[in-house]
Amino acid sequence: MRIQEIKPNPNNPRKISKIEFDKLVKSIKDDQDLLEAKPIIIDENNVILAGHQRYKACLELGIEDVPVKVMANLSDRKKKKLLVIDNTHNGEFDFDMLANEGWELTDLDDWGVDINFLVPTIDEPKQIDNTKKGKVCPHCNLPL
Repeated sequence: MRIQEIKPNPNNPRKISKIEFDKLVKSIKDDQDLLEAKPIIIDENNVILAGHQRYKACLELGIEDVPVKVMANLSDRKKKKLLVIDNTHNGEFDFDMLANEGWELTDLDDWGVDINFLVPTIDEPKQIDNTKKGKVCPHCNLPL
């Protein structure tokens, strides 16, 4: 698919360091066949569900055609799941986005994400409110 037809997902909660990104760019530059092994996953609207960093690396390298896998008619929850579980061993989460953009703690926990970063601790200053009204941590019953 033409890379210009692909749309980044504004809800992607993953980010990657410059060092890791540079490694990814080099690996794609050295062997573009790796893209065939792990194509960019998009929905029926060409929005990325998995492969944001590969997409950015391909843009940087000037690659015009990239392999994609289209996964159409997924529920919003399944789309969010793909955003979270793809490459969970690389990069890091944008904790601010996960805490404040409607991600469900039970889903994140089910998908293997350590949700402890979203649970307030006794040591946190009281003027910081990182809680979600009406939600309770499934592990410790603290309000979220």
